[in-house]
Amino acid sequence: MKAPAPSPMPASDPCEPPTILHVIGGLTLQGGTAATADRIASSPRGQYKHAIWMHRRFNKPDRPYPFVTGGAIQVSHESILHDLVGGVREAAPLCHYLRRHPNVILHTHTRVGMVAAALVRLCMPVPVLVHVHYLACQTALYRAIWRR
Repeated sequence: MKAPAPSPMPASDPCEPPTILHVIGGLTLQGGTAATADRIASSPRGQYKHAIWMHRRFNKPDRPYPFVTGGAIQVSHESILHDLVGGVREAAPLCHYLRRHPNVILHTHTRVGMVAAALVRLCMPVPVLVHVHYLACQTALYRAIWRR
């Protein structure tokens, strides 16, 4: 009889509420995208914890939620090509974090985050919520990122 395949992620504690990890990246928490993520993370509702994913050299301000500073990308929103390459670079550190913290829902707010989350989903089952802050009328890019 064939043994079951090992789970790609460690079992999470069913009593521990999931963490919504807002994937922003970069060195600053400025601009409309970051302000939206900050507002959502600052006013948690229900049974969720919140954290924001930023660059590893990000200076953490005083907020009611934690920052996860493991990101590789210093700046996003420079160009579509820059953000696609940035998403590829961001996927490995994000994947590494998720392997150690399995009870996470990714909430992407940038193209870098969207690409990184799509790549992470290729190797592990993680729920992803995509929040489109700009270019919402140009859906072809977003559909291409999530097409399998």
